Amino acid sequence: MRFGYVRGGIRRPSAPIFDPATQSWDALFLAPYAASPWAGTASLGTSGSRSLAEATNPPTAGTPVNGKAPSTYNGTTQKLTDAANISTYITTTEGTATACIYVAGLTGGSATGYDNPGILVDLAGGNFGLHVGGAGNDKFVAYLYDSIVGAKKAEITIPLTTYIYIQFRWKASTGTCEARLNGGAWVPLSAGAMTNINGTLASLAAVGRDYAQTKFFNGSILALACSKTLKSDGELDYFRNYLNAAYTGISV
Repeated sequence: MRFGYVRGGIRRPSAPIFDPATQSWDALFLAPYAASPWAGTASLGTSGSRSLAEATNPPTAGTPVNGKAPSTYNGTTQKLTDAANISTYITTTEGTATACIYVAGLTGGSATGYDNPGILVDLAGGNFGLHVGGAGNDKFVAYLYDSIVGAKKAEITIPLTTYIYIQFRWKASTGTCEARLNGGAWVPLSAGAMTNINGTLASLAAVGRDYAQTKFFNGSILALACSKTLKSDGELDYFRNYLNAAYTGISV
């Protein structure tokens, strides 16, 4: 927290400046979005060098929130992909993935974690993903395939047609593997402690579709961020406060 003026000998704190560019992110995409490519936002990490693009079926610029348009996906064809592998965003043993999204509708949900419309996935392997759907078509699904214990997932019920803030983080050295919604309680992923995500994450980072490119996200993305480290509650809450301040009108 920065400090403001001094009156009567008492230093009075002023409001914090919520700016994720003061944190280290390996991917950071923030509205406004206009058209493909969606250039990464600079931070203390490598996020400014990232870019999401699609030549044929890119998302459109959606309804602005506080003057900033999200990337909006039609649920059937629209998507974005990074030219670099998802290993530039996260690691197999540690990482954080988070997004501020609006879910317009849900179809094609599955009890199998990777087989759901994707917010962010590794395109070829289906070893990692932020998804929406689930067997009841009403869930945020955090999924990874652990090389030791197999499929791990957490499903958290979400509201539709409102913005939400989803978070997923993991760390092998502590066994941490958990997800949460809007700064609520962390929900552990099934099947025990974290070992490592299967494979090398050598496939592309895809946004708006599942790894098989058959199930697509229907909704909007205001923000998407990833780190090769496990972000603390404080860091994620800082980002959450930024979202609520930058995109006036949402409450995540």
